[in-house]
Amino acid sequence: MDSYEVPLEPVFLVHLHLILSILGMIIIAVNPNQVVPVTSTAIFYTIWNLFSGLVIRRMRIAVWWRWYTWMCPVAWSLYSMVTTQYGDVHSNFDSREAVVEYLRDYFGFQYNFLWVVSVVLIGFVLLFVSVYAYAMKALNFQKR
Repeated sequence: MDSYEVPLEPVFLVHLHLILSILGMIIIAVNPNQVVPVTSTAIFYTIWNLFSGLVIRRMRIAVWWRWYTWMCPVAWSLYSMVTTQYGDVHSNFDSREAVVEYLRDYFGFQYNFLWVVSVVLIGFVLLFVSVYAYAMKALNFQKR
């Protein structure tokens, strides 16, 4: 477990950066001034980081808020990066628990669910690009 494997991680990292960059472009495109996008982006990033499963894992989030973790693109990116890196490692920790079992029990991550994660991440990118393109086309805040 000292070295990293590199099959899919760069793809998922690119998706995470695309999602966050395109969200910033969307927020700038739909607002007429510069103060609202900065504030709303900070709010979005804070909420996404809170519900991503890194600060509070999905199993510990209250049931009535757990639906938001499935709508959070950062949670899907975290799921993809951790699962592609450690989802097929069957070596044991010092506590005699395998890495795969730890990921499944503690985080709820499963390696065979990775294809769904890929589809969802591509869907987020396409959704955000579509919203950005529509906002750039339809909204015009120039004053004459």
